[in-house]
Amino acid sequence: MTTQRFFLGWNRHDLTESIGSIICPTLLIKGEDDPAIPEEIVERTAQAIRGAELKTLPGVGHFPMVEFDGFADLVADFLNRHGL
Repeated sequence: MTTQRFFLGWNRHDLTESIGSIICPTLLIKGEDDPAIPEEIVERTAQAIRGAELKTLPGVGHFPMVEFDGFADLVADFLNRHGL
């Protein structure tokens, strides 16, 4: 599969109708300066998942796992709080 075909498929992949069926603890992490994913999409996603937590990281772009030094701690804290 070419990269172009992958991204075309990804853009057409819509789970909006089924996202409310997620019942596990969910953490969404978004960089405040992410040029690829609009804030309103992430906020709607977080609202659609019962109990989801949304963390928006200031000064971070599209790759918070690389750009934010505290990323692993953020995820570990979430997992610990949920007994995972």
